Parts: sequence; structure tokens; C-alpha cells
Amino acid sequence: MSETQASKPPEPSVHEKPLTSEQQYLAMVQATINEKWIAPPVTVETPVVLKFRIAKSREISNIQMDQGSGNYLYDSGALRAVNSANPFPPFPTDLPKEYLAVTYRFISK
Repeated sequence: MSETQASKPPEPSVHEKPLTSEQQYLAMVQATINEKWIAPPVTVETPVVLKFRIAKSREISNIQMDQGSGNYLYDSGALRAVNSANPFPPFPTDLPKEYLAVTYRFISK
């Protein structure tokens, strides 16, 4: 029987660029949605893909399901997670956009 060990994460490269304000903000959005996501007790093969906008006012709009999983419970749970995360954190002061277009995938594990 073989044994697998977890490898140590790579050391950060001095050549890596720091995250932009937009990337940092989207990481916060992801964390906020993940806190609200309650995965239903089903396994799906196809991820749910939602598209929406976050306005500078922190509100979501234009939410649409770009791809459904084929399972009503999973699809509606994904929509509920995004809607319950609303309003999102404020935009960083150095982010000049009026809104951000977001594509978010919910993948069954």
C-alpha cells in the first residue's frame, strides 16, 4: 500500500504581482458567498454558473443562471447563497468602476 503525503505549499515568488484592488474585492465577494452557501445533500455532475453585477452601491443586479446543474435543490441553493450575501462589502476607494460583472461557479464536491 502506498502512502501519500501533503506537499508543502510553494514559497511566494518575488516576481508575483500583488493582487489588484479588484482581485482583492472579488476574493471578499467569494468569501461572503461561501459563508452563505449551504450545499443541499445531493451530488451533481454539472456546476451551477451564475452571472450577476455588483454595483458600487453594493447591491446585486442582473442575476441570471448561465448554466444549471439539472437539480432544482442545488440550483435554487446557489441562487439563495448569492441573494443572501447581498449587500456585498463596499468597493475599495481606488476601484473606479461603477459595477463589476461576476461569474460564479458552484461545484459539487
